[in-house]
Amino acid sequence: TAIYNFQANDMDEGGYDLDGTGTHAWREPQMTTGNWTTQNKFSPNYSAEFDGTTGKKITVTHNSKLDFSKQFDIIAWVTTDTGSASTGTRKIFFSKYDNGGSGNGIEIGTERLSGGWAVYAVVRTGGTDKHITGDLTD
Repeated sequence: TAIYNFQANDMDEGGYDLDGTGTHAWREPQMTTGNWTTQNKFSPNYSAEFDGTTGKKITVTHNSKLDFSKQFDIIAWVTTDTGSASTGTRKIFFSKYDNGGSGNGIEIGTERLSGGWAVYAVVRTGGTDKHITGDLTD
């Protein structure tokens, strides 16, 4: 339904007008040498940037087109600062809950465990949370 490429804006490029509003910085490609198109075509430096301070986020107003009750895909390319963080620190990169956060929903992010960072998901249905944790990376 929605596609967010974060190419210097929070607009839905899927054509459904599910645009977001952000409180974050942008990282844009910088030309150093050569042809700009060739050098930056798939630049990882063209993205939304969150510096870890409170309140940095992109918000998309609830819309019935964002239906997570059926099959859906979330595809993200995320890098995180792997510096010193205490065990249990979470960096959320996607969440959607019904009823202002108290209903069904999903949260995806990275979490600092004792052996390194791992991707995690929390899926809430019927008031019950199911936690899923991926392999450790570091």
